[in-house]
Amino acid sequence: MSRYTSGSLLEPPGLEPPTSELIFPPWKHHEHARILSRLAALGTRQGKLLDVGCLWGSFLGQAHQSGFDVLGIEPFGKAATYVKEVLKLNASQGTLRSAGFPPDSFDVVTILDVIEHLTDPVAELKEAYRVAKPGGLVVVSTPNVGSLIPRLVNTERRLLGRQWFPFDNPPWHLWGFTRRSIKSCVENAGFAVESVDSLDSSLKTTNLDAGSTPWKKRAFRGIGTISDILGLSDRMAVFARKGAQR
Repeated sequence: MSRYTSGSLLEPPGLEPPTSELIFPPWKHHEHARILSRLAALGTRQGKLLDVGCLWGSFLGQAHQSGFDVLGIEPFGKAATYVKEVLKLNASQGTLRSAGFPPDSFDVVTILDVIEHLTDPVAELKEAYRVAKPGGLVVVSTPNVGSLIPRLVNTERRLLGRQWFPFDNPPWHLWGFTRRSIKSCVENAGFAVESVDSLDSSLKTTNLDAGSTPWKKRAFRGIGTISDILGLSDRMAVFARKGAQR
């Protein structure tokens, strides 16, 4: 039984709240700052922002500090409570579809590192379309399984008889998206895609295995840097807009 069907993905044992905001990794703050900067470039610096799957509120806090009126929705009860009681931000336990927000409620809907975990991504995006205001924006970030890094690592893993777990089947991710497929999902929900942007490579931002040799760590980070320069990062974000009429 996968962690999705058992429910342990939503209430993972041993997952405890951060002891301070500093525990959020610097690379995640940087990624969130890039997303907020892109929203500003698209003409949205403030307004009502809904973060779907806000977890411990890292993005929610940054969006609030940048001027947005924020609301988080999070199925993991302990995380929703942390956001409300520790960060003092508006959040509730649940899912986007269970929340039943009124139509045309939000200037921005963000779905960050969530879409790959959902059984029906397009249905979720259609609900995001419903609750977004006319002219409002949706932002979806997710791994890019068609990029350079997963292809290289999958080749290595196949040769060694192992899988590359971040783009694995359950219990980790239900879906793996390419730039083309995530764009298609967002458009099928009714949005007009403004851009599909590359984010910093995971090989530059995450810790490699403790047992990795120094040369391997340097090599992987080098591959990550090259991927970013070429626009072939294994992480991406879609920025799309709801038109005045569907």
